[in-house]
Amino acid sequence: MFGAPYDRFTTDEADDAEFKSVGDDASVSRRDLLAEFDLTSHVHATADGYDVGVPTYLLLSSSLRSDDWRLVNRALDDGRVPVSEPELDTLLQQAVRERVAEGLPLDVPDEIADALEAPATAVRDVLADMDLTREIDTVVPELFPPCMQHLLDQVQRGEHLPHHSRFAITSFLANVGLSTDEIVDIYKVNPGFGEEMTRYQTDHIQGETSPTEYTAPSCATMKAYGDCVNPDDLCDAINHPLSYYEAKLDDEDDEDLEDWRDREETDADADAEA
Repeated sequence: MFGAPYDRFTTDEADDAEFKSVGDDASVSRRDLLAEFDLTSHVHATADGYDVGVPTYLLLSSSLRSDDWRLVNRALDDGRVPVSEPELDTLLQQAVRERVAEGLPLDVPDEIADALEAPATAVRDVLADMDLTREIDTVVPELFPPCMQHLLDQVQRGEHLPHHSRFAITSFLANVGLSTDEIVDIYKVNPGFGEEMTRYQTDHIQGETSPTEYTAPSCATMKAYGDCVNPDDLCDAINHPLSYYEAKLDDEDDEDLEDWRDREETDADADAEA
C-alpha cells in the first residue's frame, strides 16, 4: 500500500531534491514534507546525513521490526539519533503510514460500495461460518497470551501504539467480552486520548457501527507486524491468540474462574454505583 508512494518520493528526491505530487507544477521538498508532519524542529541535517530527537525517533521507528532500528543498537549523541538519508526516508514513510491509518476507516462512495457489495457479502458469509472461538464470558488478564499482555501493558503505561497494535488489542478485548465502555476506560490513560474517536473505532470493531464484528489478528499476522512478543511453549502449539486464551481457561481450575467472575461482577457493581 505504501510502497509506491515511498518509491516515488525517494526517486524524485534523488532526481532533483523535490517530491513530485500531482502535475508538472506541483512538488514538495523534503523540508516541506518534514514541516507537514511537524518534524522540522526534531530532524536536523548533518555532514553525514541527519539526526533525529530520541522521542521522535522512537515514535516513527516503533513499527520497524529490524534490530537495526532498536535504540540500543543506534549511536546516540546528546539525545539525538544519527540517520542516513535512506533511513530518514523510511522514517518519513512511517509518518505517512500513521497519518493514513489514523484516518481509517474511510467513507466509501455509494457507487463503489454498491459495486463491492456482492463480494463483501460473500466474504462476510464465509467469516460468519468460521467458528474461530467459543463464547468467552471470563476476563482474566493474567491468562492472556504474551503478545496481548504486552500490548495491554503498553496501553496502561500510556505508551503510543501503532494502528495495527491498537486494532489487535482492541479486537482481542472485545472478543473476550469487554464492552465498548470498558475498553474506552482502558485507553483513557493514553497520551492524545480522544474519547469520541476511540469509542467510534471500538464500536466499529465490535460490529455496533459496521456489518462485521472483527476478530483479533492471527498469530501469523501478529508476527508479520512485529506484535508477537515473548512467545512461550503454548504459542508454538496454537495459531491464534484467542485459541491461546481458550486453552489457558480450560487449564484453569473452575473454582478460580468462578472467583474471577464474582470479582468482575463486584467491580462492575462498584463502577455502576460510582
